[in-house]
Amino acid sequence: MGQTPTFLWFNEVSAVLVTALIAAVIAVWGVMSQRALAARQATILHLARWEADRELLKARVSFDRALRAEGGLGVWAAPANKSSSELQDILTVLNEYELTAVGLQRGILDLEIFIRICRTRTIQDCKASAGFIHNLEQRVSSEAQRPVKLFAEFRDLAEMLEDPKRSKRSYFWSRFI
Repeated sequence: MGQTPTFLWFNEVSAVLVTALIAAVIAVWGVMSQRALAARQATILHLARWEADRELLKARVSFDRALRAEGGLGVWAAPANKSSSELQDILTVLNEYELTAVGLQRGILDLEIFIRICRTRTIQDCKASAGFIHNLEQRVSSEAQRPVKLFAEFRDLAEMLEDPKRSKRSYFWSRFI
């Protein structure tokens, strides 16, 4: 007894395989769309926390004040300011950017929403804090007696935001990992 062909020359076995393949594609699509939705929601909540958290707002005001002061942020990296509240506020803002950059790299936060809301400010803050970060790296490296690279993810994020083509390439695979 031979197998009889069915609709579009599928027999029972090939029909089951095609159905399984279609089900797998639908499942992968469902997981990816749910993950994208969760990343968008997490991004909105993260940015809303930036705007609502009193400590972050206080740190942001102090960061902006230090930025506009004579000498900019760079003077706050000096050893004499090691225990100042201004230094702590500057580090709080930069650490927040660093955490955000890691979240974007790993696909936890949505890059498109972040670009729409925070692109310009992130680039400006990174450029303005470059001297501070360099001075702080020098100080920490001399204390640790080895090279230290600080806020690398934040700087990489700002560079990526300046080159829109790079943003699509660099962060594409984070959606799948």
